[in-house]
Amino acid sequence: MRSAERMSAARMLADRAARKAVDFFDPQMEAGNFFVMEDGVVADLPGAQYGRFDDRPNRAVETFLDATGDAHQIDTGLCDFYGHNITYAPNAWLRRR
Repeated sequence: MRSAERMSAARMLADRAARKAVDFFDPQMEAGNFFVMEDGVVADLPGAQYGRFDDRPNRAVETFLDATGDAHQIDTGLCDFYGHNITYAPNAWLRRR
């Protein structure tokens, strides 16, 4: 397997793992519970070393919110507690409604 193919396979597995995490916790959550998808901040960090994360945490959150409708909401009070999205989980503090 070539390097590009390995990277593509690794990205696919990481996307799947992030999605499986939110899919696992969703049915177990009750109103008021939180799910936090960490490391979305890497999408905004400079440097090639962060490009390998390919915005997976943020994509997983976006896909999850699209799939679950209005069952969850982004808690902007927590995301923006120290300033707009000054957190390792930007727009990823999700509260079950």
